[in-house]
Amino acid sequence: MQLQDKFSLEPSALSEADVLSAALYPKVFDEYMEFILENGKLWSMPTRQFFVGPEVGEETTLQVEKVRLLEYASFRRAAKD
Repeated sequence: MQLQDKFSLEPSALSEADVLSAALYPKVFDEYMEFILENGKLWSMPTRQFFVGPEVGEETTLQVEKVRLLEYASFRRAAKD
């Protein structure tokens, strides 16, 4: 069965990475696609900001939905223990 048919998608909606992921990890990919179809695409955050956090005064905009943006800024760092 083709992935487009299985998930009722247009062929252009799937990337090469999606096809490869489906071939290597079919159960995980199926669960991922079910989540995406139910909840929408996942948003992404720059890796450094996810792991380390923003620098003081650094502003970032994340697209949470197609029409909604989330803006945040860091004003100070918490003390490290």
